[in-house]
Amino acid sequence: MKHKHEIGIPPEAQIDARAVELARVWASDGKQQVMLRAEMGDTWSDPMAWGLMLVDLARHAARAYVHEKGYKTGQVLARIKEGFDAEWASPDSERNGNTHIVSSKGQAALAIPPEAEGNDQAFELLRIWESRSTQNVTIWTGTLRDDPMPWGYMLVDLAQHVAKRYIKDPSPNATQVLARIKYGLDVDWHESDTTSGKLVKPD
Repeated sequence: MKHKHEIGIPPEAQIDARAVELARVWASDGKQQVMLRAEMGDTWSDPMAWGLMLVDLARHAARAYVHEKGYKTGQVLARIKEGFDAEWASPDSERNGNTHIVSSKGQAALAIPPEAEGNDQAFELLRIWESRSTQNVTIWTGTLRDDPMPWGYMLVDLAQHVAKRYIKDPSPNATQVLARIKYGLDVDWHESDTTSGKLVKPD
């Protein structure tokens, strides 16, 4: 049954019979609820790939802010990175919900997290699909606050969820996985324009 706050599948994935959904991220009762595909290709064997993915998500969010609010790309990215760095240094565990790592062999799409089912107040934040070795993303623009800094928080929350895909039980390895994700993000972030300054609309 379709949820009224469910967002659509990326157009690129809709026309590719071999496309698969990697992740769905929902907000429900103030927490981030995540569905992750258990079976992923070799690209995702190294958690560093998710660090690169987090940068891609930041860029997708920046494009949405440019389109919806007229902000400058570099300034949006700078605010997202500021939020990310602050949250990474001191994560808010109260905001992080459940991680569902599911085997979906034979099914392209992932299900809605059980915490969001039947909850009319829950809403989907983003969907990540892989099509022809390219990641395609849909973002709900209703989540675009005036200040994009909370997107940095959300990316850290997602990293915490993703780390659980690489470990079966809490252990010191969780720190190593997160460090690898962060390394991927740091390597890729320098390619983004992160001009500092307050958020303004272009002339």
